[in-house]
Amino acid sequence: MERGVSDRILSQVGSTTPLQPRTVTMEEIMATNRFEAEALPPVVRRRVWNVFLWVLQIAAAGMFFFAAWGKLTANPLMVATFEAIGLGQWFRVFTGALEVIGATILLTPRLAGAGATLLAVIMVGAVLTHLFILGGSPLLPLLLLVAMLLVAFSRPNGIRQAYHSLAG
Repeated sequence: MERGVSDRILSQVGSTTPLQPRTVTMEEIMATNRFEAEALPPVVRRRVWNVFLWVLQIAAAGMFFFAAWGKLTANPLMVATFEAIGLGQWFRVFTGALEVIGATILLTPRLAGAGATLLAVIMVGAVLTHLFILGGSPLLPLLLLVAMLLVAFSRPNGIRQAYHSLAG
C-alpha cells in the first residue's frame, strides 16, 4: 500500500500507528454507520426505487403465474374454491386468464402500471371474496393488493396517469 493511503486510513481511524488505538465514542460509531437517504443524489434514489419496483414486479408476477396455473389446470382445490364462490367454473378460467394477462403485462416495461392496475382490481375481488364468502385469512391477497397499488401508482400507464388523463 502507498504511504499516503496508509496515512489517510490511519488518520480516519484516529491513531498514528496500528499499535496505539484510541477510544471511540458511541456517537462516532453511530455517525459512521448512519445511512441517510437524503444524502443520496436524486438519480441514485430513483435508481434504487426502480430496482425495488422491478424486484417487486418479478416476485408478484411469479406468484400470479403460479396462482393462474392452478386455476387453468383445474387443480381440485381451485375447482372447490370456485364452486364455493358460486359463479361457476367459467369464472375460475376467466380469473386465471386475467392473472396470466396481468402478470405478463406487469413484466412489460411500458405497460407495467396498467398490468398492476388490472391485478389490483383482481386482488380487491379476492380480498372481498375471502372476507364475505370463503372465510379464512385474506392476508396474501391483501399484500398483493398493496404491492400492485404501489406499482400502479409508481409506474407510467398506471392509476395516476389514467386519473390525470380522465380528469383533463
